[in-house]
Amino acid sequence: MSPTPGGYPTGMRILPVLVITMVVLFFIGLAAPRASRRVERWMNRRLDRIAAESDRRAGFVGDWTAKLLSWGQRLLDGAVEAGRGLRKRVPGGS
Repeated sequence: MSPTPGGYPTGMRILPVLVITMVVLFFIGLAAPRASRRVERWMNRRLDRIAAESDRRAGFVGDWTAKLLSWGQRLLDGAVEAGRGLRKRVPGGS
């Protein structure tokens, strides 16, 4: 990974965004399960489109990008599911 003008590699800038997104999606799943399904579908469509584009790129970079997007998609889907699961277990949850 090449350093950016700020001095951090690109992957180091993506990691905080992924973590913040995961926390936000967890709380959306906890507070509004129906809305979280809509947000999850929207997110999955975007990530699937980007993964398909990276699959078309030849070589190691395309494979690495597709694998990273797949891992991130599973991570974010798990966060939303965890929020929905916790919602079912708390008193007053549906």
